[in-house]
Amino acid sequence: MHELSVCQALIGQVEKVARENDARRVVSIVIAVGPLSGVEARLLEHANPIAAAGTLAYHATLTISTVPLR
Repeated sequence: MHELSVCQALIGQVEKVARENDARRVVSIVIAVGPLSGVEARLLEHANPIAAAGTLAYHATLTISTVPLR
């Protein structure tokens, strides 16, 4: 599942930013996905709990907006 590795990388970046800002947890993650990204938003949503398990983002809500091709 390609989306799991994408989500793991996303959570890694989120955790890095959270730690740089001395955050104890992440409440929300908001991303935009374009049509040429190669990512299925629905599959990314399903991969999120697996990728976020045991991290600062474990209970964070993931909001994905789809953006049109520019």
